[in-house]
Amino acid sequence: NEWNGNLQRDFTLTEQVRMQFRLDAINMMNRTIFGQPTTTPTSTNFGKITSTTEMPNRFIQFQLRLRF
Repeated sequence: NEWNGNLQRDFTLTEQVRMQFRLDAINMMNRTIFGQPTTTPTSTNFGKITSTTEMPNRFIQFQLRLRF
């Protein structure tokens, strides 16, 4: 379960110039996502989950856009 979010705000600086502030958050809850269990019956790790996915940790990005 990965939660992503986005906040955005537009500001009018002048009649023709606008600024946009944006915040993006990936994996907001910073939860670990586990891999699949081992399915080889002869393995000593049969049925165990021994890995996590390549999901990145929490990632937050700020953006500032000036439109004219």
